[in-house]
Amino acid sequence: MRKESTEEQALVLMARDDSGGLRLLMERYTPYVSTVVCNIIGRYMTPQDVEEVVSDVFCALWRNRHKVQPGKVRGYLACMARGHAINRLRSSGRTPALELDELELSVEGPEARVLEEERRRAVHEAIDDMPAACREVFVRYYFYCQGTPDIARDMGLRPDTVRQRLKRGRDWLQNILSERGIDNA
Repeated sequence: MRKESTEEQALVLMARDDSGGLRLLMERYTPYVSTVVCNIIGRYMTPQDVEEVVSDVFCALWRNRHKVQPGKVRGYLACMARGHAINRLRSSGRTPALELDELELSVEGPEARVLEEERRRAVHEAIDDMPAACREVFVRYYFYCQGTPDIARDMGLRPDTVRQRLKRGRDWLQNILSERGIDNA
């Protein structure tokens, strides 16, 4: 069965308040969510903490089940996993590795917030439009906090190829955002 149809079926079940849909998504995505969480907190916290954060992610998915769109479950879970893991790390008194969101300047006032949201949306669109070979490496490195050696191993690449794709991804992002009139992203 196609991944998309399984996701759609699971989302339909969840929309009907049927936890069977959540169970389907958990079967499919628990290893993925666990990897994202472990990459962020695995060095600092216990395996039980990782399991607890993964459970929190799926609980949050259930609470927000009406917001998830078909075909976007994986990305939604990745964002939630990253956020929950970073929050757990912070609550333990540790500071997570450099995050893209923290590179932004603080914004004040409604106009600044709107501009910031537009910039954030443009960054995500530019990443979505990035060539696939660079995009996967870029997302794994900057959003899932995977190291270059881990990415190389998982994708069957050499570490210097991973670094080259990261450079191409950064260049791509900078060029696209400059074309759209968004600088310093």
